[in-house]
Amino acid sequence: MFAGARPGTEADAVLGAVPSWVYAPGTVEEARQFVESTAKEGLALGFIGGGTALELGAPLSRFDALLRTTGFAKIMEYAPADMIVTVEAGMTIAELEDLVAKNPFVFGDNYTAVRWR
Repeated sequence: MFAGARPGTEADAVLGAVPSWVYAPGTVEEARQFVESTAKEGLALGFIGGGTALELGAPLSRFDALLRTTGFAKIMEYAPADMIVTVEAGMTIAELEDLVAKNPFVFGDNYTAVRWR
């Protein structure tokens, strides 16, 4: 399949479907190569970031490969005064909320942390 990919297990299941292969890249380039490889092989590819809402959605008809983005949880840009935050795909909403709560965005004289739930 792909160097560094491992066979899927029950711990990797999404809505009861276990992927044949699982890959957790260390770089964006590795992720790109994995996506390209699965496309060339005609595999059905799924993505998991924080893995916090895996019960949502319809059952999967095919699930050949899984790309885990948990290694991509960096803050790319954070400017509270400008109300800008850019994070990578592996950051959970809870982690983002914690970040914003420490340095809330400013709306006039009110300090407000964004809440998603």
